[in-house]
Amino acid sequence: MSVYPPFTSASVQQMLRHLESFHEGAFDAADEHYQQTGQNPTCVDALASDVYRSGFVMAFDWPSWDVKQALNDIDTADLETLRKLLTVFVRKERFCGGFLAGLCSNGMVQKILLRLEVVAGQGG
Repeated sequence: MSVYPPFTSASVQQMLRHLESFHEGAFDAADEHYQQTGQNPTCVDALASDVYRSGFVMAFDWPSWDVKQALNDIDTADLETLRKLLTVFVRKERFCGGFLAGLCSNGMVQKILLRLEVVAGQGG
């Protein structure tokens, strides 16, 4: 039994709403903000919260999953892989503060959301 909300098309829409903030540059200095304050900027916390609250997060054996291979194949990733990647990112954030901020600043999360937009048939 999952403790997370069910995954639906609304889950995808909730995640895609963050693309506008990426386009506006809200995440550009997220890692720097974390290094200076020890706290994520609001946009990073909102993103992490939405991964959980939207139902986008997945229950799976994430510590043993091959994240590097998935990241190498991001341009052809399917929905399940995109969900797994964001799940790994928010889970690792719980153990290593600033992890998600770094991935937002370096463009990796934006790349995942852009691929999600294509997979969901809304972009590309």
